[in-house]
Amino acid sequence: MERILYQVKRTRNQKAQVLINMGLACLFYVAAFYAYEWYTDSVLLAGSGRLLVDVSLAGASIILFAFAFWTRRNPATYSAVITSTRFKIDYPGSKQWSFDVAIDDIKRFENRTTISHTGSGIIKTGVLLKDNIFHHICLNYFNGTGSFRDLFGGGPIADMHKAVKQVNSSVSFPKTLNKKVEGFLKRDYEE
Repeated sequence: MERILYQVKRTRNQKAQVLINMGLACLFYVAAFYAYEWYTDSVLLAGSGRLLVDVSLAGASIILFAFAFWTRRNPATYSAVITSTRFKIDYPGSKQWSFDVAIDDIKRFENRTTISHTGSGIIKTGVLLKDNIFHHICLNYFNGTGSFRDLFGGGPIADMHKAVKQVNSSVSFPKTLNKKVEGFLKRDYEE
């Protein structure tokens, strides 16, 4: 039996709870404005400024509640499992972000981006295999984390790297961005 070195499961219901909390926070701010004005007999915002704040926060809470409702009505589970031989991510509804690779096939973890005449692209973090296939590890199910945090050695990607490194110590995780440049100074990702 394979030993599990790392395992994470996240559900859409967990994401829905975060969305509900954010929606309630928006409504709390609206209530706090009214409570402050009622308690102090002063006006914080008058006229169209007040209307803009009330409508914006109320609208944001409605949108957040709608997304939370959808995520609860469409359950799914994200899972990432690293065993002594395999690294598997199952991202619900996406073959592009799901993969199952052998630990021995992993060359390194890396952060990569594309630079073009329009500027830098989005930073993608993932694993580069020995045959130069890159698998992006999407962090949508990890609230409040992302590639930027992983650049500095924290977060779920760093934890995944530590688990893989227990089995294959040659797997590195450089702190520099691997950049692909498009246009006049064309350069592909470094291998």
